[in-house]
Amino acid sequence: MVYAATIDTFSFRFQASGSLWQDALVMQDLETESLWSQVNGECISGPWEGSLLKQFPAIHSTYKNFKKAFPHGRLLKKPEKGEAGSPYDSYFGDKEKLGIFGRSDSYARLDGKDKVIGIRMETREVAVAFDYLRYKGLVLIHDSAAAIIVIFNADRATVSAFIFDEPLDTDSVSLNVSENILSIADGKMKWNASTGVAISEGTVSLKIKPIMTAFWFAWASFFPETELIE
Repeated sequence: MVYAATIDTFSFRFQASGSLWQDALVMQDLETESLWSQVNGECISGPWEGSLLKQFPAIHSTYKNFKKAFPHGRLLKKPEKGEAGSPYDSYFGDKEKLGIFGRSDSYARLDGKDKVIGIRMETREVAVAFDYLRYKGLVLIHDSAAAIIVIFNADRATVSAFIFDEPLDTDSVSLNVSENILSIADGKMKWNASTGVAISEGTVSLKIKPIMTAFWFAWASFFPETELIE
């Protein structure tokens, strides 16, 4: 997730608080010591309680493919220190352990540690099972007068979602992802499948939709009424 570090004209500097809320990281701003949820960007304690940080769209990718898509992009990298790897490697590898302190698996629709792509829509939340997305390559979700296209791009090992500003009838319109190209309407409209940038003449570039990769149990804890596509 990527959030704006400002609300109106007020700027924040954030750090990890050392606390968890519903087994998810809690951030703390240095200016007011308010606590903010990593999952939805909401302030859960402090002077800014109830406020929301604006979420920016981001693409899940490898550095190699990021450089291909954005050759002038900047790299932010933490200084290396200590042993390689993450202290959470054992936790990520243990499918039976849900949460740092453990909890029962009450989310029967998927195994708790199954990965999902979470999307917050105008009126609802939707989770797309990662294995299903990888198998299908592309999932279409309708949202009011628009459509959200969620893509697993095997050519670039990326997951991204784009907003198509009009309804799409999949019975009459073909959608395809191949060689990093998203095409609609028999190839007449084409976009870069990693960035949404239009590559066919007369086609408007697509807006990137913010998404979140999460364990199913964590997403369902925050959004128990979520729609699941599997």
